[in-house]
Amino acid sequence: MSASPSILDTIIEQRQLGDKDIAQVDEQTTRMVFFTIGGQIFAIKGAVIREILAYCDIAYMPGCPSAMKGVINVRGDIESVISLAALLGLTEAPLSRKSSILLAEAGGMRSGLTVDAVIDVAEIPESAIQPAPCTTANHQQGIMTHAVTNGTLVATMIELDPLFQNFARGLT
Repeated sequence: MSASPSILDTIIEQRQLGDKDIAQVDEQTTRMVFFTIGGQIFAIKGAVIREILAYCDIAYMPGCPSAMKGVINVRGDIESVISLAALLGLTEAPLSRKSSILLAEAGGMRSGLTVDAVIDVAEIPESAIQPAPCTTANHQQGIMTHAVTNGTLVATMIELDPLFQNFARGLT
């Protein structure tokens, strides 16, 4: 056995000591809620989601806009529930045990949003959030603003502020 260190020993030593030339930078992250509607993957910033609920019975309210499914009781608070699929012009999957309601607050409005299934809640680095593709429909350009990558998932990010504001003005 020779007295000189092997290449493997040198690599191990460098990894243990760390490379002094590499700067450690903490990238800012954003919490995102990933979910599906009509077989498509979407994401919403976690800051506007107050709670994720299992799908429950929704009391129908006559005279409401077609996208509004009705109301639910959440620990004594009455919350409206809107079909996110209807607002986006998509078809909801049939109800399943994976169906959920996202309680959200944005654009001066609070409401539950129905989704087919919640996939993940994750901290996403800012570099994984890219501008939406130019193929986004005109009526959705202020709403579907970014593409978000989480591992192998690629989701369309939805901005709730303009979506809720449009709903409140009767535009959706």
